[in-house]
Amino acid sequence: MVGIVLLGIFVLLLAFGAPIAVCLGMSSLGAILVQGAGKPLDAIMSVLPRLCSSASSKFVLLAIPFFITAGAIMNYAGISSRLLDLADGLVGHLTGGLGHVNILLSVLMGGVSGSAAADASMEAKILVPAGFDIEIVEKHHNRKLDAPSGTALALADAINDGVLDGEYEYKYDRSQDHKKREKKEIGISAVRGGTIVGDHDVIFAGTDEVITFSHTAYSRAIFGKGAIQAAKYLAGKPAGFYHMSDVINAQV
Repeated sequence: MVGIVLLGIFVLLLAFGAPIAVCLGMSSLGAILVQGAGKPLDAIMSVLPRLCSSASSKFVLLAIPFFITAGAIMNYAGISSRLLDLADGLVGHLTGGLGHVNILLSVLMGGVSGSAAADASMEAKILVPAGFDIEIVEKHHNRKLDAPSGTALALADAINDGVLDGEYEYKYDRSQDHKKREKKEIGISAVRGGTIVGDHDVIFAGTDEVITFSHTAYSRAIFGKGAIQAAKYLAGKPAGFYHMSDVINAQV
């Protein structure tokens, strides 16, 4: 019943042209009221602050905007350009220099930001003006329900909102298009098969060369291992807000 109300209110408001945020908020409120039918209104509404507090404490939700902000700050402060100049000076003279520069730049940016999304965002600022197209390919097991994955969308948002001023559109399907690729689009493709744990590629395709940022998870154990490392890091720490990058830096 709750699910029907949730979906019904959302679809109804969406049909009347209400903003997505309003649709989500009102449908969630309706679902809470239905679930608490027969209970005092103040008891029902007291659940809202707890839900909001619980959601805001989730690292994944908080990390995305902070990582995007990190990439944007590094771009506007000129840190990205300086790191690129450093990488170019060190390995740019070698054969296949752009590939070497890209790898070294990824290492430097990974150490500075601790975020793949921030790295992709920063390098997009350099590669897109040079005429590179952006494609994101994610692969997961055949039991995964959503497509594309949340990580793929987070990577696209980090690039689009953090660097490209939100001007690019996301393209999920080209089967009905009989035209050349639009310049201002980010293609997002999903592969589902077997027991693939998680594989994400951010592809920058230019003339006669392709640069790819990849992350492959071979086992779900890595997620549990990361959670345990974070718990160990927090042990004995004073109350406050910590990033996963703090955990990673502590291991270096």
